[in-house]
Amino acid sequence: MYDGSPTSLVGVNHQDVNNNRLQMQNKMQNINEGGVQQAQSSAIQGVRKEQLIQDNADYKTATLFEESRALMLEAMGKDRTPGLRALGEMNDIEATAHRGNIAAMVAQSRGVNPDLVV
Repeated sequence: MYDGSPTSLVGVNHQDVNNNRLQMQNKMQNINEGGVQQAQSSAIQGVRKEQLIQDNADYKTATLFEESRALMLEAMGKDRTPGLRALGEMNDIEATAHRGNIAAMVAQSRGVNPDLVV
């Protein structure tokens, strides 16, 4: 059982050898596991950063759209073009229904069943 290692020597303090071995074991664990975890966290952080950039771009686009829409509605005035103003103030659902009504009226004027068109 005496192989010459510090642990088989009686009367020798081998604590520093054990400490060195544990330090090396910790380093290897950190290299093997820590690198993967760091890569995962970096990837998640990158995805979140890209999402934030996209959200900011979407917000800026919506803000610019609303500003330009407000400018156009202001330029139309209250009395000069009420029909266009009403079209500009419609939300998406109302605008879709309005276009559907126009398509139905055109179909009826041509003698076609509007249910087949709309």
